[in-house]
Amino acid sequence: MNLLDGVKSLLGTQGIESIAGMLGENTHNTQMAANSGVATLLASMMQNAASGNGSGAASLLKMVTGGGLDASALGNLAGMLSGNEGLGNLANSGGGLISSLLGSQSSGIADLLGSIAGVKSSSANSIMSMVAPILMGLVSKQVGTGGVSGLINLFMGQQSAVKAALPSGISSLMNFDKFDASSAFSALTGLGNQASSTVSTATTAVNTAKDEVVEAAAGGMNWLPWLLGALGILAALWYFKGCGDNGAKAKAMAEATAAKMKRSADSTAAYVIKMKAEAANAVSNFELPGGAKIEFPKGSVEDQLIAFVNDKAAAIDKKKWFNFDGLNFDTNKATLKAGSETKLANVAAIMKAFPAVSIKVGGYTDNVGKPDSNKGLSDTRAKTVVAELVKLGVAATRMSGEGYGQENPVADNATEEGRAKNRRIDISVRTK
Repeated sequence: MNLLDGVKSLLGTQGIESIAGMLGENTHNTQMAANSGVATLLASMMQNAASGNGSGAASLLKMVTGGGLDASALGNLAGMLSGNEGLGNLANSGGGLISSLLGSQSSGIADLLGSIAGVKSSSANSIMSMVAPILMGLVSKQVGTGGVSGLINLFMGQQSAVKAALPSGISSLMNFDKFDASSAFSALTGLGNQASSTVSTATTAVNTAKDEVVEAAAGGMNWLPWLLGALGILAALWYFKGCGDNGAKAKAMAEATAAKMKRSADSTAAYVIKMKAEAANAVSNFELPGGAKIEFPKGSVEDQLIAFVNDKAAAIDKKKWFNFDGLNFDTNKATLKAGSETKLANVAAIMKAFPAVSIKVGGYTDNVGKPDSNKGLSDTRAKTVVAELVKLGVAATRMSGEGYGQENPVADNATEEGRAKNRRIDISVRTK
């Protein structure tokens, strides 16, 4: 089973709309954040499961069975997602799961996810908290009574889907781009209850080292994120057994581990700043209603159109226009240059995916030349764009085109840069 598709199906359109409404975000960006958030959590679960020679998988299985929604709750998820109270309860139950799975990286990942999806960092964190129990419950349901081996077998088939859905910036931050499920899990396949026994034996020794780890880490954190690191310390504890100074050496290793985690947190913060800047120009891969898939840069006309159409609170306003970026015409002509095809195809796909939408296409020029000539040229260009969209399958009755010449400039015509911005095609949504 594809777990990402499973969670998406459980959430459904109404669930995403409810989450978006509660958080004050538009549904398009909320859906992007949910999809990427589930992929992030699943990537972390896979990495945790592959650690510790089976102990990580046993620990994760315990978390899955104890922190996820049970079968009855999954079956009634629509009711839980329909109101703010249910959503709040879901977020509260998932908050600890996020901390346990992502540890010190949770804040940085939420910040980066928000930047990529176009939602507030706090919203990104809330969305991950809401989807975490759903993902855990679905994993638990699929594993059933299969134990650790069942968990590993389930994760073995998820890598390609997760890597495709995980934003590259987050994948790099988590080092998931270097993760190989086949290699990581092959040595663990068949361990079954042996891993559970290992983690049970380890728990006693971990509890001995835990206080030293948390103290060295300056305290205040849920200890579960440290479990995997503490399990690593166990190897040293067992190695030093009989040497007479177990406690001192274990403490030294705990302090070294804490220092390493502190350096990791500092590196994460710097990385997030860098990736947020790159995310401003990131390309979004979006699946439209009906299944068509398009790619477009963040903040582009496609991004703005989809967000506006999906936002039920956004009222139709004839004064609101979106710049149809990416279209270029021959000088003083209404002939579109090569390279404009992708933008036209994307907008046509959006129009076909949202059949209730109708638009007006406006053409504009700079102030060079005679006003009447400029208006005539802009009018022809606007109608050319409409004609191209008709060729791509959009009904002509859903569109109109008009030229406004040098009216309504968006920049200063005194500079070349300003004149270039004023030579444009805009779109105004008239129905949705």
